[in-house]
Amino acid sequence: TCLDAAPVTAAILRTFGGTILASATLSPLEPYAASVGLDPGELHLLVAHTPWRVGAYDVAYDARVDTSYRERDRHAPTTAATIAALHAAARGPVAIFFPSYAYAERLTRELDRTAPHLRVALQPRLTDLAAQSTWVEESLAFADVVALVLGSSFAEGIDLLGGRVTHAMVVGPALPEVNAVQRARLDTAQRPPASLSREQAAQRVYRIPGLQKVNQALGRLIRAPAQRAKVLLTAAVSLIPPTPGSSPATTNSAPPSPPGPTSKPGSPPTCLTPPYPNATLASPQPIARRPDRVFFALQRDSGVRASAVLSIAPIV
Repeated sequence: TCLDAAPVTAAILRTFGGTILASATLSPLEPYAASVGLDPGELHLLVAHTPWRVGAYDVAYDARVDTSYRERDRHAPTTAATIAALHAAARGPVAIFFPSYAYAERLTRELDRTAPHLRVALQPRLTDLAAQSTWVEESLAFADVVALVLGSSFAEGIDLLGGRVTHAMVVGPALPEVNAVQRARLDTAQRPPASLSREQAAQRVYRIPGLQKVNQALGRLIRAPAQRAKVLLTAAVSLIPPTPGSSPATTNSAPPSPPGPTSKPGSPPTCLTPPYPNATLASPQPIARRPDRVFFALQRDSGVRASAVLSIAPIV
């Protein structure tokens, strides 16, 4: 297994007079450059601005649940109730992004038990692009909840959701699996030539790849002018420490929304109530106020409305 292809990649790139590297998730630039073995100074960044994306995303956070592997089953009823409330607010199909098939299947069973009136379409294991597109079209036409897996071609490579899905939810980030390979990569990143601290290595090996998948998925929702999307991020997404250089929208970069009503433990967050007022962070337990730890990783020009980040009323 290749732990770091950067030296080989850089050697190949330098044999050309010039190379164009294109991606929708180039931020943060320094780790991206390191992943291909180049220094950030060797890159000339060209950004294709899309002014029509400004204000296109209305973002809310839900800190009532813990979507970590050990705790997600305990919070499954609350997550299922939130999905049902999201659908009721949308009055149309909603897209729910999960970090894994297993998690998506678990919540599908919970929805079958607690909200049997909802028609749930779970992403199949298809590799043919035409078959994938057909499944998405049929699901948008006949399903209430479309369950997709972060990092898959359904979540990153199909441009059929824009303008047709107005409400979406990310149920935890798609962080890489903690296994022997990832631990070896973490160790390699802390040795020369990178010589990163353990925290910096964890950012590069785990957090950045996980949040890039979130960004790629949410990018499918806004593909043309006048399209809008309301997005609910669970605590596991929103409370990851910000990645340096990722230009996160934090409570430090914009004034908080006016205080709103606090949701009762286990109830859908108030931000799901039409017409979707400024987001309220709902939590059954008071949590320490850490503005530096509440963040959304989309770049500033991606259309995230800073005014909808959160209301600090329920936080102590």
